[in-house]
Amino acid sequence: MKKLSLPLFAIAAVSAFAQERTITGQVMDENGFPIAGASVFIHSSIISKEVAEPNIRNNAVGTITDVDGNYRLNIPKNLSQISISYDGFETETISISPQKNNYNVILTSYFAKGQLNLKDLVVTGYQKIDPNKVTSAVATVQMESIQQKGVAVVDQMLEGQIAGVNLQNSTGRAGELGNIQIRGISTLRGVSDPLWVVDDIPLEGNNTPDLSDKNNLDDLRSYSIAGINPEDIEKITVLKDASATSIYGARAANGVIVVTTKKGKKGKLNINLSSNTFVNFRPDAERINLMNSQQKVDFELELAKRKDLNYRSNNGSIARLLQKEGFLEAYQNGEALPSSIVSQLDVLRSNNLDWWKELYQTSINHQHTASASGGGDLHNFYISLAYYDEQGALKGTDYDRLNITLKNSFKLNEKLSIGINLFGASISQSSYLTDQGSFTNPNNYLRNVNPYQLIYDDNGNYAYDENINYIAKNNADFVKFNIIEERQNTRNQLNSLQLKGNFDLNYEIFKGLNYRSLFGIQLERNGNEKWASEDSYFSRIYRAGTRYFANGKQNYWLPSGGILQNFDTNNFHYLWRNNLEWQKSLGAHDVNLLAGMEIRKENTTFTNTKAFGYNDKTNQPTPIVFRNQTDATNSLYEAYKKIELENAYASFFGTASYTYDRRYTVFGSLRYDGSNLFGVDPKYRYLPIWSVSGAWNIHNERFMEYLKSISTLKLRASYGFQGNIDKTTSPIVIAQHQRAAVLPGASEDVLRVTSPPNAKLRWEKTENIGAGVELGLFHNRINLIIDYYERNSTDLITPSRLPLETGFAQTMVNFGAIKNQGWEFTLNTANIDTKNFHWSSSFNISKNKNIVKKVEFNTKNLNFPSGEAYPVDAIWLIRDAGLDSNGAPQFYNENGEIVSAVDFYQLSDPWAAFYPSFMVESGLSVDQRRAQYQYGGSRSPKWFGGLANHFRYKNWDLSINSSFVLGRKALANPAYNFTAVDPGVNYTRDILNTWKPNNKTTKNPRIIGQKTIPDGLVYNWFNSGDDFNTYLAFQSRVKELNYFRINSIRLGYSIPSEYLKNMGIRNFKLSVEGRNLFVFSNGYSGYFDPETYGNIYASPIQKSITFGLSLNF
Repeated sequence: MKKLSLPLFAIAAVSAFAQERTITGQVMDENGFPIAGASVFIHSSIISKEVAEPNIRNNAVGTITDVDGNYRLNIPKNLSQISISYDGFETETISISPQKNNYNVILTSYFAKGQLNLKDLVVTGYQKIDPNKVTSAVATVQMESIQQKGVAVVDQMLEGQIAGVNLQNSTGRAGELGNIQIRGISTLRGVSDPLWVVDDIPLEGNNTPDLSDKNNLDDLRSYSIAGINPEDIEKITVLKDASATSIYGARAANGVIVVTTKKGKKGKLNINLSSNTFVNFRPDAERINLMNSQQKVDFELELAKRKDLNYRSNNGSIARLLQKEGFLEAYQNGEALPSSIVSQLDVLRSNNLDWWKELYQTSINHQHTASASGGGDLHNFYISLAYYDEQGALKGTDYDRLNITLKNSFKLNEKLSIGINLFGASISQSSYLTDQGSFTNPNNYLRNVNPYQLIYDDNGNYAYDENINYIAKNNADFVKFNIIEERQNTRNQLNSLQLKGNFDLNYEIFKGLNYRSLFGIQLERNGNEKWASEDSYFSRIYRAGTRYFANGKQNYWLPSGGILQNFDTNNFHYLWRNNLEWQKSLGAHDVNLLAGMEIRKENTTFTNTKAFGYNDKTNQPTPIVFRNQTDATNSLYEAYKKIELENAYASFFGTASYTYDRRYTVFGSLRYDGSNLFGVDPKYRYLPIWSVSGAWNIHNERFMEYLKSISTLKLRASYGFQGNIDKTTSPIVIAQHQRAAVLPGASEDVLRVTSPPNAKLRWEKTENIGAGVELGLFHNRINLIIDYYERNSTDLITPSRLPLETGFAQTMVNFGAIKNQGWEFTLNTANIDTKNFHWSSSFNISKNKNIVKKVEFNTKNLNFPSGEAYPVDAIWLIRDAGLDSNGAPQFYNENGEIVSAVDFYQLSDPWAAFYPSFMVESGLSVDQRRAQYQYGGSRSPKWFGGLANHFRYKNWDLSINSSFVLGRKALANPAYNFTAVDPGVNYTRDILNTWKPNNKTTKNPRIIGQKTIPDGLVYNWFNSGDDFNTYLAFQSRVKELNYFRINSIRLGYSIPSEYLKNMGIRNFKLSVEGRNLFVFSNGYSGYFDPETYGNIYASPIQKSITFGLSLNF
């Protein structure tokens, strides 16, 4: 239904016609009941053609019906037609004759005609609801308003679009999902991602991993939602509160994202072609702020001159050069460098290799879609074929996807219809192996490699980096590493085949009562092959770990050759849902009842194989001859492993809705879920999930008749429960087969119990309380939505300590609790709406605060405080207090006094009488050390939201989508450890501004060795004694991030139709779009993007420009 926005001044202008008359009438529904609040108006296009008054041309004018459906409207005498519209009903346009002044109009609802207009109805995945009757916190966006070209997965387009939906990208890797939170976090260990639903079928396999470690490039993943082509999507609905999500039971505590895809419509064949070419630009090198060759050589000379430094003092090209020339001691005694050394240093200074260009790239990528749709009275269809190809920011990484979508619906007779929908996807992701040490991750290697390090030596052979892992080339332990060679000699390939299908049967038993049967399947096969040749660091370091000495020589029990690993995953999920729905309208009374049952099953098989001594030319491995049973049972050399998982669920559900006179609506839902994951104790076998809610459409009240400026005024309230599952736990005992030496000299097959039983383990649940108000002014030209909510999550599965006599350190119990509360504000406005120019805006802002109410100890890091009474995403800090007179850190104690590191940690040397300055220990207990951490803010923002503006001028259109984050705390990775500065690696330029006797005002600690400052305990503690690694958590490195991102700017031009009609083209549009071009922030130096601040392993979020065209025939 086409929605109209009528400004108040335009309504008032109806009395300003030069010659006018008055018409009256009544608006009713198909059952003869009056409709209050219906719009009776003269369309702007009719005014433009038939009315000469310049002050009202290009504006729609009209009135609304009173509580009895009556209207009275002044119109020009020569007017030929008027229009009548109301939400949930078809708009009617009637002809006006000069001889008649009374016109009664009957509007037909979409429900009565069986035509559910998706643009107006709220789709929950179980029902399609008239927005007038919605009692829940839901938000819907049309895909055409948020569409971004050159984006692989639809989740990226939601950033900043919907109040209460917070998306944060932990990586810029193509095809990767962002971390989405809907109204906060409701679990400590379970799934925290929302449930994705496509065409009424919930999808499995969309849980986002932690991508903040060194293995994030190796961890290629396939997500089921990534198999859906964004071009096939019609609209997205986000269900936020329990009233909307409880129908989904134990998977909906984190919210539900419902995707509705396009379908065929009655009419002529419709063909669409879309082609986009987008350029992803190489990341900005200056953001990392690394030293260049000149600065790095000078810095190494400065370190080499100091006798007090002993940490890896022999590492780095400068130290090796001075040692080779026998001049290190003389240089430390103040002698000038001879010309022979100076010339070699000048060569290093000139070797300013641009590692950015070697590792990163500007790439040209493609996205193409072709679709056809159409239909008649008995059949409609939608078919699409799409291809997407994006090369990653890192050279050697790539993401390819091929999609095919087939949708058919058949009306077999007046009562029976069926639908068959298939979504197929073939996804290929390419990378190379980067999981053998943090430096092999190229994003981190870039920060560490010396700028003078060459790729090739003078003979054209690979130049190996002997600084990166502190082993000289002439050392027997040296393992050759060159990151370009590694890229050429390793492969990490993930191939995914996905098939999703649903088969839908609808049968009208009698008028108002319908039976629906829905069967959905999800098939997915993932084959991940990791290969490393014999000439790769990956294979070399693997083999180096098997070195041993026998008969006076060095031997390896792992055969020479490459390594081939295969990780195959097969998923089969099915769902069968059957329900009856009865809806009836009796005068002012509307009733809707839904009842049904659902069964679903998940089967997953993991198969891992590993071959050593692999020859990629013959495809043959070499058998391993193990030295002993211990080596043979080491999981690193496990040749075969298979895991099978099966989870089954049975559910019963029902909803009931009652609406009186389109003013008052009450809604309730109930669902029972049962699963093999729980239920050892019958009391916890089924989880009841229920909700109640209500809405009051105040704008339909009689007393609102005279408040013409208020088009919509609605109050909502809801209460209910949601559920969640932690699939990593089990109420039964879990054991792993192993071989172990039970008696000396003999090994036996044993079962190692990894998780003790807990018959009382049960579902997690979340209590929801919510209220909202919706206000529309001036015929909804201004729409304001305000929501408040509280969410109390209890029975959260958390670890709990066990007595030592049980033989287990801990077990999983339902103990934890979290509280979330927040506000959401949404403002949509139609700022200007004329024939040739349109400008609309959408703004939203949200605030969420969460508190851990109950937890025994910290589930993320045992060294931290438990986190009780603090946010889930709390940052725990050591309160450092600047630098002391020697340039070493000092701290605030529990009384707020500034004390030295020795006093703060209560350091002492237990071997002082025998071997001074060799050992260090703290006099504090583990609990006392844990108590030293202080709360430093939350990683979740205080406020977040977005702003969108859409402009149209004649054939031009411009869309600007943006998002913002305020008050998010992040912890920067330290630029250096002041007791462990390695001369062999590069650093940011911050290290050039460290504390020195002539530079005491800096905040950067002094670089110290064991004898730099009077007390050697400080060096020993931060260099090797601090097992809590508190230096990583100094308060001085916490930053509050505030940033505003222009997500996309898209400019489009539609070729005028008069140039196309002779070519059979309905529409031809050209567009150009920029993504992530501008980020305005309070600073994020040292990182590519504020969203990935603190993550040194993250792939950059790239800027891009897309050139596109679309054709419609």
